[in-house]
Amino acid sequence: MEERYNPMKSAEIATEHNYNMLDGVLNIGYFKGMELQIQHLPFGNEYHARLVGSGTYSTQLGADVLGNLTRLSNLANGIEPSIEKTRNMQIQLEQQLASAEEEVKRPFPQATELTEKSKRLAVLEGLLNMNDKDIVTDTEPEQQCQTDNRQHGQEER
Repeated sequence: MEERYNPMKSAEIATEHNYNMLDGVLNIGYFKGMELQIQHLPFGNEYHARLVGSGTYSTQLGADVLGNLTRLSNLANGIEPSIEKTRNMQIQLEQQLASAEEEVKRPFPQATELTEKSKRLAVLEGLLNMNDKDIVTDTEPEQQCQTDNRQHGQEER
């Protein structure tokens, strides 16, 4: 007996697939030894193919089947160079870290000069703060105005 196409059955299968999508991701098989997933992004109404191995790599899907296969192939073929580039970057960062650790261990050549000048600055700031306190606490507002006028060259008459 010949099986006929039943649109309700197809809709039921599609619905089951949608319910099986975890966080909008549907596992559909394997591509070049990695798990192939399809992800729907509702905000842009976009579909992305994801290759999952030790990492996850994603590309946007279009309407053309051959274009999508090319995208997947390019994505899979670009993983090895990406890994090598990342390893080289890691080596450079480790070298920079080692040189920075050495730099931190070296003594600061102007350390004594810095401490002397910091002490002198603290003394000067203390003297300046003392003068400000004297003016505010020792004089009343009228006296302060008279003092200000004298400082600006205006004598009281």
